[in-house]
Amino acid sequence: MNTVHDTVPPVEAALSDTDNTVIGTALTFVLPHFPPLLLAAMFKGAIKHGLKCAGISNEDARLMFGFGFVVCAVKVQSPNIALRAIRETLADMQILEQCEIAFADSEKKVWRTIHPAREAEPFERFLTEANCKLALEAVWAEVRLAELLLQTPQQLKQKGNDAQ
Repeated sequence: MNTVHDTVPPVEAALSDTDNTVIGTALTFVLPHFPPLLLAAMFKGAIKHGLKCAGISNEDARLMFGFGFVVCAVKVQSPNIALRAIRETLADMQILEQCEIAFADSEKKVWRTIHPAREAEPFERFLTEANCKLALEAVWAEVRLAELLLQTPQQLKQKGNDAQ
């Protein structure tokens, strides 16, 4: 999908509230040493909570992350309400300026970035095959680390028993 920056008409005029629209929200400038799964889960939870507070149930929320960003994509029935709720949630969390918000225009096959207006690079830069591969590798690295951390106390206990 290509990205189009909307100026006129407003987003509300471009979307029907009966559509199943995918909204993508990216948190950028993430510190690379912060655990991506934890950050991604917190970001997704905040967005889902904001949508729930606005009366929107979102059955399908997906995560994607890479070096320096986390993306949450959610399919909603009421995109105008959802876009306002996401923007308000991010503003309340004081992270709106570190975020990009876009929606997938399925008719024109483009991502339409609504925040920040005009300055953002194409939103799909987050959704590349290379980023998908990096995200999967990061997940497996965290799983391996968790397994090692779970094994360590048992190994230390076993060494203590062997020493006696």
